[in-house]
Amino acid sequence: MASWNAIKSQIQIFLSGEPALNLPSTEDLDRFESSTGFLLPLDYRDFVLSFGLGSFEPGTWYFAVPGFHDEAPNYDPTGLTEFLRTGSGFDERSDEDLAKEFDDPQRARRLLLFCTTATNDFFGWDPEDVTDADTREYGIYMLGRYDTRVTRLATTFREFVLNYCFEGAMKPDGSGYQKVPEGREPDDYPIQFGVTPRG
Repeated sequence: MASWNAIKSQIQIFLSGEPALNLPSTEDLDRFESSTGFLLPLDYRDFVLSFGLGSFEPGTWYFAVPGFHDEAPNYDPTGLTEFLRTGSGFDERSDEDLAKEFDDPQRARRLLLFCTTATNDFFGWDPEDVTDADTREYGIYMLGRYDTRVTRLATTFREFVLNYCFEGAMKPDGSGYQKVPEGREPDDYPIQFGVTPRG
């Protein structure tokens, strides 16, 4: 399995005028874990230490990164989670009322969000759905803008990124095009990462 740095070498990076990637430190990640009591998946830690703060194309995927507390979408996971909880009124609504928007309201309340899209879909870990204790992996679920289902998409962070975000356009070994999305050709489907400038 390729490192995230090896995968990053296959991706077009756009710095938006910034001289370097906006990377968190291991101390930022450790501080997040200490303050929340949530152990981040080890693969997610490696991912954000490699890519930092920014967005992936196509699809415009924003990953929340500990150590960044600016306005949306530059949240850390707790900030992104609070953004959705506040906007959807999680604290004021009963499970019965919330079920009109999310078919599994208790799971929706539990999710720690780490990713959102330009179309306002949100993705998070369920701390009670541990899929690999050794690597700190959890079930990953979607809270869709136009979908009331709380849908399990992946059992590992890498599976979510490679199969769902990248749509299979990159294999776990870092080579390209495990499958190409319907209607596209490999040459017109580059994965790009745009660095988010620091405020």
